[in-house]
Amino acid sequence: MPSNYLQAADYTLYGAPATTTTNQIAVASTLIDGYLNRREGLIWAPDANGNPCYMVACTPTLTLNATQAITAGQNVNVTVTGAFNAVQQGFVCILDRGNPALTEAVIVNSVTVNPAGNGATVQLLNVQFNHVINTVLEFGMTMYEEKQMPQ
Repeated sequence: MPSNYLQAADYTLYGAPATTTTNQIAVASTLIDGYLNRREGLIWAPDANGNPCYMVACTPTLTLNATQAITAGQNVNVTVTGAFNAVQQGFVCILDRGNPALTEAVIVNSVTVNPAGNGATVQLLNVQFNHVINTVLEFGMTMYEEKQMPQ
């Protein structure tokens, strides 16, 4: 999904004809993303606090489902189902992307496979909001940028 650099309300402001379709904007946005060599685009969505949280043009590379409610706090353990073997310490996951009032990015502290073989426990470093059972944890939607520092 490409970035959407122009909303319908902005068509006249930027000289686009009133007959411009969403498909035309999507094609133009894809060209811009390609020219900039940024598959994730330039458009980000905010978390519940209004801070940059995830890239709108990205789709999750991995999703897990919480089998319990998630309580706000430090080092929060959450039992999950899904392809948890792909999750590693330091990964960033987005919680409740579908609910802007609860959306947040959290860092995975550890992953422990449950002994009974029924899922895993993912420990999240800092959870700001309470989340209901079956909350989706989505991975691969954030950008990582590096800056080389002089020695």
